[in-house]
Amino acid sequence: MEHAELKLKKSLRLNTLLLQHANTRKTAEELGKLSRRVAVELVGTFIGILLVGSFAADHVREPRFFLPAVALWVYAIGLIVANIRQIAEIKGFDYDEPVAALETKLETLRVLRFRTVLAALALAPAMWVPLSIVALRAFGIDAYVATNEAWLVTSVLCGLAVISPAIWIARRHRDAVAGHELVAAYQSLDSLRRFSEDR
Repeated sequence: MEHAELKLKKSLRLNTLLLQHANTRKTAEELGKLSRRVAVELVGTFIGILLVGSFAADHVREPRFFLPAVALWVYAIGLIVANIRQIAEIKGFDYDEPVAALETKLETLRVLRFRTVLAALALAPAMWVPLSIVALRAFGIDAYVATNEAWLVTSVLCGLAVISPAIWIARRHRDAVAGHELVAAYQSLDSLRRFSEDR
């Protein structure tokens, strides 16, 4: 009888270890995908910063072109800082930690990811006019001459008006904004936590 109970305990312990390994591996895989996606975003944003920085340096004596470039540069710097923080959070995961600790770190990462994407989406419409001015100038077109003051003012106001609805929509779809990798990683840990609680 005791021998059978011992075998059962060993079997249960083995099943638990296998489940823990499978779920933490799944979590690690999903976070690895997210890390690579953030790295691609980081590289793309960094290239943008170099281009905008070069443009700003070439037009430092022309405030009407220099200031829009600076606005884009500040926007891109904010994205880079946020992306570096996300990668640092992912690299800080220790999958030998208790499930509760991993869930806490994952929630911190999910909030950071959500806020980063939310800020990028919310501010993107406001960046439309500076981007138009810089991009057109890069092709030799003066946006101030090619368009008129009414168009610029209207574009700025429209961009600002979109911010609030964009934030509202993003908050209604938090998981979609944060990304499917984080959702899948959280589900893996949640399955492991529920299994542990049922034991």
